[in-house]
Amino acid sequence: MLTHWEEFNTSNALNRVHLPRETIRPTGEFRLSRSALDLIGDPSHVALLFDRVNGRIGIRKSDPDAPNAYRLGARFKQPRSGKSFFAKNFLNFHNLRLQTTLAFEAVDRSPEGYLVLDLSRAVECMREKRSSA
Repeated sequence: MLTHWEEFNTSNALNRVHLPRETIRPTGEFRLSRSALDLIGDPSHVALLFDRVNGRIGIRKSDPDAPNAYRLGARFKQPRSGKSFFAKNFLNFHNLRLQTTLAFEAVDRSPEGYLVLDLSRAVECMREKRSSA
C-alpha cells in the first residue's frame, strides 16, 4: 500500500489562543477572550452599543460608575483568562432572540476603539447532547 504521510509542523499551525473570540449565549452571557479584552484596554466594565442598520454590536470600555456599565467577571481563576458579563436586557431590547450560542471569530476594532461583533458573520455553536450511559 502506498502512503503519503505529512508531518505536522507546529510552527505553521494557527494558535487560536491569541485570536480575539467572543460568544453570546441565549442566556445573555457575553464571553470575551483575553485577546479581545486587551484590544480595548483590559477594562473592568464595558458598555454595549447596537448598530441597527448594519446588525453589529459594539463593546467599549466604560467607567464603572456609568449607569449603562456592565461589570466583567472572571471566567476562570487564572489572571489572564477571558471574562464575561450578562446582558439579557440588551438582547431583549434589540429583539435578538438567540436559540443557540453565537461565536464571533472575526472580531474587528472600530476607529473609536470598540470591539465590533458583526451578527452576519456569527457562527452558531451547537453542542451535542451528552448520552446518559
